[in-house]
This record gives sequence, structure tokens and C-alpha cells, in this order.
Amino acid sequence: MIAALARSGLAFGDESLVEAAARAADFILERLRDGEGRLLHRYRDGDAAIPAGAADHACLCWGLVELYGATFDPRWLRAARELLDALLERFWDPDRLGVFNVDAAQRDVPVRQKELYDGATPSANATTWYVLLRLGRLTGDLELLDRAEALRRALAGPVAGAPSAHTMSLVALDLALGPAQEVVVTGDPDESGTRRMLAALADRYAPRTAVLFKPVGSPSEALAEIAPFTAPHDLLDGKATAYVCTGFACRRPTTDVAEMIEQLA
Repeated sequence: MIAALARSGLAFGDESLVEAAARAADFILERLRDGEGRLLHRYRDGDAAIPAGAADHACLCWGLVELYGATFDPRWLRAARELLDALLERFWDPDRLGVFNVDAAQRDVPVRQKELYDGATPSANATTWYVLLRLGRLTGDLELLDRAEALRRALAGPVAGAPSAHTMSLVALDLALGPAQEVVVTGDPDESGTRRMLAALADRYAPRTAVLFKPVGSPSEALAEIAPFTAPHDLLDGKATAYVCTGFACRRPTTDVAEMIEQLA
């Protein structure tokens, strides 16, 4: 839901949808935690309980990634990365790859099952594959992309055998196959040139394009901590500047919106 609200708000220019997504994310991150900060599964009448499963972690991570794309607030990217790290630490199967439904600390289940196919909602493994790709490209962390490739190999047989039962995996596969690009826009968020650049990117349906915004001044340091590859991307001639990259290898920076779109094409 958070992902849908954030993406819809960005696409339609409806800030109320983005705000609803942010409120929902804040609610979960603030109230659905145990004493050690681990995610919980349900909330009712002020009571949060039941350890969250792999699907809870992966889907919330997906929502936070979309929320970053709609707001460019680094705190959502940081929260998504922390959640993904917890998912990989507690649910990853190092032997046969993929993620188990529950973590090793949960003793009230006889078998740790691993969900590969989609049901009414996307499977934990497919969504994990997708967010590994999204966050790997947003942060420039090649280890996440390597983990995504390992998960692709683990899912290859089941997906090839029954593609229609693995639709979320096909979404991830499309992202993995590409072509995929990264765009870093740096500028003053209140300057018209910056707004035109970001609006032009929001106006395109480009699910394989990872967009990051690096504001001038101290906020850019927060982004550089999460996505170090953005550190050298500075203003050109004092104007809002776009860096269009493929595999983190960037073309010449441009201050022209039309040239940015041409480079993406």
C-alpha cells in the first residue's frame, strides 16, 4: 500500500497520497517494533505483537524505496537499507539461497518454509529479489547486486517451470535484464531548474531508472552516507545538473532537461 500511494502520488502530482504513504511508514517504523527494535507483524488497540516474517520485511522495504523516490528524503532510503540488512541477516538461507518465511529465532514452527511462488500477494523471495536490485542500484552497493544475482539463480528453475505463478519474480527479472540506468540530480530544491529536471523524470514511466536527488549543502552528506557513489556529483556552472549513468558509469553531466531525457533514451 505504501508503495502504491507513493508511486501514485509521484505520477499524479498528488502530495496527499505521498503524505498518506509517509504517515503509514512512520506508524509502522515507530509502533510495530519490539524492545530490541525488530519489526512486528500486527497492531491492534495499541498492542503490537508477533515477529514479522520475511514478506513483512521485504514488502515494507519496497514501500520505503518508493517513498524515497516520491520525496527524496534520505531517511526513507536509510530505513529501507536497515530493514533489508535485517532481512538478510535473519532470514537468508546460506546453503540453498533465498529467504525463509520466518527467522531462526522463532521456535513455534516445526519447519522453516520458503515461499517461492506468488499467492494473493507477492512471495517473500520475489520481493526480496526486487528490493535487492532496487536498493543495490540506488546505493551503489555491489554486494546487494551480487546477492540479487544469487537469488536469481535460485529462482530460475521454479520461475521457468511456471512463469504465471511467479509474476513478481518476472518483474524483478525485467529489472535485472535491463537496460537499467541511474540518474543523480543535484541542485537547490527550491530552484526552478531543479524542479523542472525532477518533474521531467517523474513524468516518465521508467521502472528500470533509479533516480536520486542530491540537494546542495549539508543534506547531500546524508545521501552520500547511504549512496557513496553520489559524492562527486556536483553542480555544473552553478546550475541544477543531471548525471545519467549505466552500471554507475556516467555520461557527461548536463544542465539541460532535454539533453537529460535524450541521454536516457
